[in-house]
Amino acid sequence: MYALPSFAAERYFSVTPGVWLPYHTSTIYYNLQPINSSYSAGWSLGGAVGASFDNGLRIENELVYRQASARGMNDDQWNLGWLVNLWWEGRNSTRITPYFGGGVGFGRGHVASPVSIDNSGSGIAYQAGGGFGYRIHDNVSLDLGYRYFGITDSSSNNIGGIELAGSSWVAGLRMRF
Repeated sequence: MYALPSFAAERYFSVTPGVWLPYHTSTIYYNLQPINSSYSAGWSLGGAVGASFDNGLRIENELVYRQASARGMNDDQWNLGWLVNLWWEGRNSTRITPYFGGGVGFGRGHVASPVSIDNSGSGIAYQAGGGFGYRIHDNVSLDLGYRYFGITDSSSNNIGGIELAGSSWVAGLRMRF
């Protein structure tokens, strides 16, 4: 008799702090003049709950917050993203496991402005990236990785919307249970 393949899964949660490097942003002020902002390196903090399957695939539900200060302004750029990610791990016989993948979800963000206008918006959040997991214990891995993250603005009150994207370098822990 034919048996269906098993998809044994290890459940896990992860915490991933990192460095957020947003790209410059551009918005349009009410007089139709563009406002460009550049940013200093900021920080990010994410958390995820997921499952890792025998075939190397991982699926997770992630919530991540990023923030950076604008150069020459008293304003910050921030974003909050909720994503469903799919990662593929290149499993091997060593403690180091490379991975790559990405995700899609919902995001809300704010870009800096030298004037008091609402530069907030929300829309589809996306990310792609990769990295390495280093198994330091049977149930704990150190995760070093890169993420390219963005939000496609669909609800800004601003003429022309906001464009929010950047890179994150993360170092976190993944704990299996």
